[in-house]
Amino acid sequence: MAWAHIGEAYRDFEQCKGGWTYSQEHHYTNPWDTGKTDCSGLVWWLIKGLDPDCAEKMMWEGSSNTTAFQHTCDFVGRDLGAIEPGDIVLCNYGTTSNVMGGGHSGSHCAMYVGGTVIDMFPGVNMRERSVWELVGEVGWWGVYRPPYTETTSAEVPAGTGGTYRVTGQAVPHLNVRCAPSTDGYLVYDGDGEQVVYTAGETVVLDDWRTEADGYVWGRYTGGSGNLRYLAVCAADGSETYLERA
Repeated sequence: MAWAHIGEAYRDFEQCKGGWTYSQEHHYTNPWDTGKTDCSGLVWWLIKGLDPDCAEKMMWEGSSNTTAFQHTCDFVGRDLGAIEPGDIVLCNYGTTSNVMGGGHSGSHCAMYVGGTVIDMFPGVNMRERSVWELVGEVGWWGVYRPPYTETTSAEVPAGTGGTYRVTGQAVPHLNVRCAPSTDGYLVYDGDGEQVVYTAGETVVLDDWRTEADGYVWGRYTGGSGNLRYLAVCAADGSETYLERA
């Protein structure tokens, strides 16, 4: 999926934070021109910069709104262990009358970028904070996945899959990422703890491999059903982080 490039959306946020201010009156205008937008406008424009085709599928009809997001994205559920960078958190403040996942829209939205969310709110403008802080203060919330453009990766011949053990060269631990790239966001469990592998632990990888950012990457399917990625070794062979058990 396009999740490997969510870092690009985050860099967009880094470039404009402090320069955009919250305004519901400007949610249909380009904030890169006006410097103003609302929560759904922020999320939509970040998605547009990341994956224009995806943004066009999200029922943009002159007004960014959480109803359009709710009807054009896949409902992931309410398990933060299954959330992926690029997902949208839709929520309601102070009431559970508009429940996500049941044909109703939220009143606020934010983009998850790996551990944290980016959003806008009246009086505080743009901000970045923990996703667990956000869901802890609202009346109801749900995770939605935009229809990102599918991408493909090279497959390798069968036989590379199997049980691997983390070596002592994985210092202080081996990070688990949402995409096979150093730009891929780190994986967190439902309690907000980073998922890592330490020396001596084992993991079962499938037959898929790819090379990116100076590493050979392998993958496995996590308990949430989402693909997870680990650096198997340095691409130049100088270090090995996973060896056959």
